Amino acid sequence: MFVCPKCGIKSSESNFIGPFCEKCYELKVVKPKFLKIRTCKRCLKYWDGKEWSVYNQRKIEENIASKFKGNFERVDYYLESGTAVIYFKVEGKIYMAHRTFFPETEEVICSECSKKSGGYFEAILQLRGDKIRVGSASKKLSKELSRKTFVGKVEEKKEGIDLYVGSTKKVFEVLKYFNYSYKISRKLFTQKQGKRLYRTTFVIRF
Repeated sequence: MFVCPKCGIKSSESNFIGPFCEKCYELKVVKPKFLKIRTCKRCLKYWDGKEWSVYNQRKIEENIASKFKGNFERVDYYLESGTAVIYFKVEGKIYMAHRTFFPETEEVICSECSKKSGGYFEAILQLRGDKIRVGSASKKLSKELSRKTFVGKVEEKKEGIDLYVGSTKKVFEVLKYFNYSYKISRKLFTQKQGKRLYRTTFVIRF
């Protein structure tokens, strides 16, 4: 039988962690002082610190868990309950402790949705050739581009399909991902703070 040196409770009356009962054992864990989850109220993407990404609860939970500091083995965080399960080792045995932490949340309109609502686009992706392949490529490209930026308009024409896309940079990334060959042309459409801004037209033939 053990007796807690702090409160005097016996091991028959409480669980013990090392020489202390679980209430008296001091687990040195520092919770995040400030953490905000920012989501877009329109597209439901979240700001991951670098860019607006498709909402991924598991990644958010892993990010929050990584912000806990202390002498422990690992932390599992569960966003819905605000519970952090902390695994730590004492005298070669693994124990669990629970802490509560709710990050601040903020709903905003992301830059992409703001541009989309204003009819903004940087690139036109023109798909030409076999109708079946054009249609299939349009769906595939629209889905992937929507993960990275936005497709403001899909225009079906006699000669093919045009996709109006929010980011030229993301079009390059997606076309590289799918290994599509293309031709491009650029046209100046405005200047902002002395910087020339171009619209880029991509042509893919099937």
